[in-house]
Amino acid sequence: MELLRKKENIENIENLESIENTGNVRTPRKGKKRISLVLLFCFVCAGCGKNGTVSVVPPSSAVVLPTQPTESSAPLETPEPARVIVDQQGFSTAMRKIVYCQGKQEGETFRLINRVTGKEVYRGQCKKASWQEDQGIPYTVADFSDFQQSGNYNLQWEKDEKFMVISIQNSHYKTMTNQVLEEVLAPYTLGDVGQEPGQEPGQEPGQEGLATSQKGDATQQNVTEKVDLQKLLLLLQAYEWYPDCFADSSMLSVLISWEERQWLGENSPAWYQGQEALAATFYAKFSVLLQKQDPKVAKRYLQQALEINEKISKEKELPEKFWALTELYRATGRDQFGNLILNYKETKGLPRYGIMTYLASRRPVDVETCEKWINGLADQGEVVARDSIEVLNPFCQHSLGEKQFLEQALSVSCANYIMLNYQYTKVVGEYLHCLMGQNLAGENYYAQGNSREEYLLLLAPMTLYEEKMQVKMRENAIKGNAARENMTGTN
Repeated sequence: MELLRKKENIENIENLESIENTGNVRTPRKGKKRISLVLLFCFVCAGCGKNGTVSVVPPSSAVVLPTQPTESSAPLETPEPARVIVDQQGFSTAMRKIVYCQGKQEGETFRLINRVTGKEVYRGQCKKASWQEDQGIPYTVADFSDFQQSGNYNLQWEKDEKFMVISIQNSHYKTMTNQVLEEVLAPYTLGDVGQEPGQEPGQEPGQEGLATSQKGDATQQNVTEKVDLQKLLLLLQAYEWYPDCFADSSMLSVLISWEERQWLGENSPAWYQGQEALAATFYAKFSVLLQKQDPKVAKRYLQQALEINEKISKEKELPEKFWALTELYRATGRDQFGNLILNYKETKGLPRYGIMTYLASRRPVDVETCEKWINGLADQGEVVARDSIEVLNPFCQHSLGEKQFLEQALSVSCANYIMLNYQYTKVVGEYLHCLMGQNLAGENYYAQGNSREEYLLLLAPMTLYEEKMQVKMRENAIKGNAARENMTGTN
């Protein structure tokens, strides 16, 4: 499918519901040439989100609200309790804010009450969900996207004493990105927070050095503890794609220090045993990221990647080896790696990030293979984005869990990196809402602390988008104030 045609089609979309699979298949040119201008353009742009008493209900995506039976000629039945499904992590001031309500009628009034002042700050009415009739499920949505004041609020319906606590913050996604990054880097950081130099973890101040003679084997064991290199690679991938999000972080220096500690002890076994292909990928990718910051370390890492790859060169072709080859080709430009990559031309299930590395390598590439792979990633993301309206319907009967939601969200995020389209960014945001409690089970998967590297790859682009939307929000506020001043002057 022609990439440029896809980009134009998607940019004309006004609503997520109208995403369609359009465009025509183009017969790619054959031969080994530099990446096409369309692909190069994409990656250069990409690389180079009171009256009365009130009983408090803890934040939950499945709050039970009281309902009243209605008169009917049929025997009375116990009514289903109302359910309110919401992103339990909160919302960004400048972005979409909706709550799904089952058991609440269209036109029913809801309001936001400031938890500090106790004053009502917003009032709205429940609206009919756009896909309610298709699904045959009676529910409505409370949409307060136009309310853009940060703070903590009680979301409450009229004639209803129970409420939900809603958080709205200016830097919602940036705060979560920083928190997740801190969690992810913690295992790679030496010592406890606030620990004095030379102080052992758990030691009282002043006891530094007392247990030096007892460290021995324990230190060796901690140093060589097996690391999940797949997660480490996703961390580097997030840094590579969204460097502006991590400009103030010490991510690279922390990982450099961590890597050095893996080799303590002359007889220390290779820390990456059993993950050789991923280790080669790690060292090659890290060497590229460090080329400007620390050329000396970058050179050492590249040599390490080449040595590891040499040891596994005769092993059978695996997806993990493919990613290593693409990183080595980008780092060295050697034809031997470029030719080996083409052996995977018909292989299914290749790592998406390995494909993206090859496409963005700025090395001579096989155009036919490039277009096949890039169209495959774009098509996959487009299908997920198109189907997300139904998949992310919190009252839709599906059996998806965190793993499936994350995989689909990462697919859209990858396509978004190719297409540079804000509609896809919005889809990623909707998946995050879903993962944070806006789902059928009312489960806040994010709060469970799993898959932090994957979440980082989703939160980072949302942070950049959030910053853009905040700028737009401030500009609109300035224009609105100016318009009101003009009207006052005219009157």
